This record gives sequence, C-alpha cells and structure tokens, in this order.
Amino acid sequence: MQRLALNQYNVPLSPRVNLIDCVGYDALLGVSNFVQAQMFKDQSVLQEGSIMRALGMDFYEINSLFPSGASVNSFAAHPDAIAVAMRYLAPQSGNTYARAEAITDPATGLTIGLRDHYDNNTGTRYINLEALYGYTTGLTNCGRIVKRSD
Repeated sequence: MQRLALNQYNVPLSPRVNLIDCVGYDALLGVSNFVQAQMFKDQSVLQEGSIMRALGMDFYEINSLFPSGASVNSFAAHPDAIAVAMRYLAPQSGNTYARAEAITDPATGLTIGLRDHYDNNTGTRYINLEALYGYTTGLTNCGRIVKRSD
C-alpha cells in the first residue's frame, strides 16, 4: 500500500525506508511466505528477527517513535520527505578553546561543531560536540503514514 502510494507520486525508487512500529514488524515476521522469501536473501530474518529490505525499502523497527495506542503503524519515505539544515555556531573571540571548528559530513552536508578545552581548576579536559539545526517537511509527496485498520 505505501509502496504504491510512493510510486503514484513519482517518488524516486531509491533510497526508500520504512519505519515500522514493533507490532507491525512482528506481524510481518509471523507471515511464513514473507519470512521464507526473506530467507533466500538474508538468514538474519530467522537468526536475528530482522527484515533488512523488502518491497524496495530498508525496514527499521521503531519502539518509541509512535505514541502508545496511536493509530500509526509505519512511515514509508524517501529522504527528500524531511529537510534538515545545520550550521556551525562559531565561538566568540577571546575564547580559551584549544580547538574549535566545524566538522561537515561530505556525503550529507550535515555540520556539527567541535570544541576542545581544558579546565585548569579541575584538571579535566572537555570535548564537546554540538549541533545547531532545524528541520521541516521536505517534499510532502515523498512520505506516507500508514495507519492501523484494527
């Protein structure tokens, strides 16, 4: 159902993910034809109880993303469904950091700040990682919420 909805909105085929509630995930593991098909590709479905990939999506079991008793069963999406912006907040002049710099992941462009400093009073070295970020809905057609029907 979610695969069809994503296809109908011309969402790119790859990469796609499915964040699925633990109850729905467990139900998939109880469907013998599904488990047998998964076993041809990866034995971890039986050994670890994990579904790596199905229906063109990577599956991730989520225990706490959806509130208890919520009608949401899963969220199928392409990464374009969520937009994230990050930047480095440089320290003010006159700081006592041994090192303060931005670190950017070349694959995603996401940036975190690194600050390294030493406290002479306590004899403790601190290394802090920080993120100044914001997120919003990206391309709304690139994500689909699947609700329970029970």
